[in-house]
Amino acid sequence: MNQGIRANRGGRGETQAADVRLTSSELIRISHFAVPEPLAPFVTTLYHFTCDEARLSDVIPAGIGYVMVLLKGTPSVTFGDKVAVPGLPLSLLTPTSAAAQVQADGALHLVGAALSPLGWGSLTALPAFDYRDRVLPADDFLGEDAPRLLARWQDGYASGLQGGEAISLELAAALASRMTLPPPRHIALIRDTGAWLSSSLAPAIGDLGTGSGYSSRQIERLVKRYFGATPGELVRKYRALRVAALLQSPDCTDEQAAQLIDLFYDQSHLIREMRHYLGRTPSRLAGEESALTRAVNGIDNYREREPSFARIPEG
Repeated sequence: MNQGIRANRGGRGETQAADVRLTSSELIRISHFAVPEPLAPFVTTLYHFTCDEARLSDVIPAGIGYVMVLLKGTPSVTFGDKVAVPGLPLSLLTPTSAAAQVQADGALHLVGAALSPLGWGSLTALPAFDYRDRVLPADDFLGEDAPRLLARWQDGYASGLQGGEAISLELAAALASRMTLPPPRHIALIRDTGAWLSSSLAPAIGDLGTGSGYSSRQIERLVKRYFGATPGELVRKYRALRVAALLQSPDCTDEQAAQLIDLFYDQSHLIREMRHYLGRTPSRLAGEESALTRAVNGIDNYREREPSFARIPEG
């Protein structure tokens, strides 16, 4: 492949990503935990992230939304060219239009849950497009027990009585108890949108929602409400995330990689899209990926599992 698109390497412990030097993933530890079955339609990933370096710089790929519990340290999040926003002890990162930069001075330990479109709508009932690229207090969505839960998690973690897995499962139970399902027709359109996105790397906009009974304007409004993007933006985002994952696969041959790159106008277009939605090019093209990208790569966040219309159990 073209050697000219390999990223420049930074100094010890860092790699270059666009204009930001990322902390090496070798200096970051990430553990993933199985999402409890009742919560699986709403949360795609549970993870425990730790970095004990004096300075952390990483990126979170564009996604539907993330609930994060800060256990040690405080990060700042920068959306595009906006001013950095400090993280909150219980943070809800709203749907993002592009990859977000995460930085911290000193150690950073957190537990996180990546939301699906159904999870976003069921937890917040907020229009995703209108609230994208923000950090909101997750306390508002976890109820009056949120301060008590946060104190127990932080104290238990500091004392060594609770680890990342135990806290992530308690977070999952807290989220499950707060889910309120949208109308059935909305759920059906969310599911159809996920299937439409999975049908092709470049699905036709006109094929979305056929048979749903909604007009094209209504479909766009509902997609923006639950996915935080227009259908056209969603195609771009999903294609970039999916192609990045395929290019990083060890089974991807040079011939297959060339076919994937042909989905874009040229390699420059591919790199711009990857940087926009992932914060950097995939490791197949430019060295190792960011640790947070590896932890919460947003591809599965757009796929919907069949939800139960019964009340979600509390844990």
